[in-house]
Amino acid sequence: MFSKRKTIQLAISIVTLCIAISGCSLNKNAKYYYKEGMKYFNEENYKKAEENLEIAVTKDKNKAEYVLGHAFSLIKIGDYSEAINQFSKVILDKNNKIVLENNKKAYRGIGIAYFESSDYKKAYEAFNKSIDIKEMNDLNLDITYYIAKCEERLGLYKAAVKSYTTLIKEDKEDIKNYCSRAYSYEKLKENEKALSDYNKAIKLDKKNYDVYFLKYFFVLNTKGTDEAKEVLQDALNIKSKESNSYNQGKIYYYLGDYKKAESKLQKALKEKNDNANFYLGEIAFGDKDYNKAIKYYESYIGNNSVIKSGTAYNQLGVSYLTVENYEKALLTFQNGVRLGDPETIKTLKYNEIVAYEKLIQFDKALVKMKDYLAKYPNDESAQKEYEFIKTRVQ
Repeated sequence: MFSKRKTIQLAISIVTLCIAISGCSLNKNAKYYYKEGMKYFNEENYKKAEENLEIAVTKDKNKAEYVLGHAFSLIKIGDYSEAINQFSKVILDKNNKIVLENNKKAYRGIGIAYFESSDYKKAYEAFNKSIDIKEMNDLNLDITYYIAKCEERLGLYKAAVKSYTTLIKEDKEDIKNYCSRAYSYEKLKENEKALSDYNKAIKLDKKNYDVYFLKYFFVLNTKGTDEAKEVLQDALNIKSKESNSYNQGKIYYYLGDYKKAESKLQKALKEKNDNANFYLGEIAFGDKDYNKAIKYYESYIGNNSVIKSGTAYNQLGVSYLTVENYEKALLTFQNGVRLGDPETIKTLKYNEIVAYEKLIQFDKALVKMKDYLAKYPNDESAQKEYEFIKTRVQ
């Protein structure tokens, strides 16, 4: 039998060993896990950040700083609904500086979560609640940018122009705000102002291909093909030490020189530029090689986690329709609709109905068509299709 002294010594040894193995886990409090979580967050290891910040919150639910940190990490891993739930726990109906600051951060966070999940109306409401709080004014420019983007997505172009103008007054060198304001001006048919903003952006950064492409589409829509091609020629003359294969491939694509475009885009793929997949898909689509197009579109979508445009989803869905893979076509259109892209959502919703028809699911097609016509009552082709679908259901 063990003596009492030996039993105590053994117990002490076991505790010492446990502490050594766990890295002194008995002393790890909420503050420790919060610091670890924020370290991982700043290193962009968001999964580890969320795990540690969740423990911090579990250990101290009343620390708003911990809850906010956890909620922002949830946004980064794409759990938007739980992020909104966590942010909402921070908001209190009290009129003191600390509470108001936390409320401002929380409403901003809720706005970002809704924005990332493409619910721009709720995002807009949250951002406005955030900016209305007269604390932490250093956050206001960031919030104003989100407000402008929401206004743009919601079709509130006059308000968007006002918001972008506020941003430009604060930073006259930020070309993205000029381009965004130009887009809103274009939607308002204020074309001279739009062109002026695109030119200002190019003047600020003469080697920025993206601005040239934006100006190209604007000129194409307002002045015609010949003048638009001049914009592309200007872009083609950009001199840079870095590889321009991808952008030059795009330029040749829009110029209609598909052979040169494909050569440049294939080179871009070898340089690990996955965006080239989209334009290679477009070339294959134009050649009616839909299986090849599907391969490129799928690669583009699969390798791009921040797609905001529904164009790739629509092209992929149409390709699936053409090769009679109707189930994948339906799923692709639905995924595209979830993006909430105002430029493509109408087409995607209509094509979703077409996919239901191809699947002989006319009851679901009818429901979707009623919703579609409520949103777009002047679409005459949809009205005719609605009458056809009714004959298949009744």
